[in-house]
Amino acid sequence: MYGTRKEINEKLKRAFTNSEPLAVLVWSRETVTDIIDEELTDAEADRLLCRIGGVAFYGHAAEGISRHTLSEWLRSDRKTIQTVTVDAGLLKKITERAQRALLSEEGSAWDAGNDCPPGVREGLDDVARMLTLLAA
Repeated sequence: MYGTRKEINEKLKRAFTNSEPLAVLVWSRETVTDIIDEELTDAEADRLLCRIGGVAFYGHAAEGISRHTLSEWLRSDRKTIQTVTVDAGLLKKITERAQRALLSEEGSAWDAGNDCPPGVREGLDDVARMLTLLAA
C-alpha cells in the first residue's frame, strides 16, 4: 500500500477486521534514503516508495523488497531521465510561474484547513531546487 498514513489507515480498515492479527512493515522516505548507498532526491525516494506500495498485495512475501531491489529500481528510473537544453531566462520565467501557482494551491489548502498536498510540497521543493541551480 502506498499513501499518507491517513489513506493507509482507511485501506487497512476496509481490508481487515479489527481483531485480525497483522504484521506491518513500514517504509518511509527516511527508510528509503537510509538504505540506499547513494544520494537520492526526495522525488526519487517518493517514486521508490510508490513502487514499493505498488507491489501486489501478497507479492512482498514472494518477491521481497531489499536494498538490491531498490537499487535496481533506482538505476532503471535514472536511465529513463532525459536531458534537454533550454534558455536559462525562459526556464527561470516558467519556474517562477509554476512557483506562484503552487503557492496559490498551498494557500488554498491552508485556507480550507487542510495540510499542503504532497504533490504541491514536492513541486515547491522542485521549484526551489531549480531556482538554486539557475542562480549558480
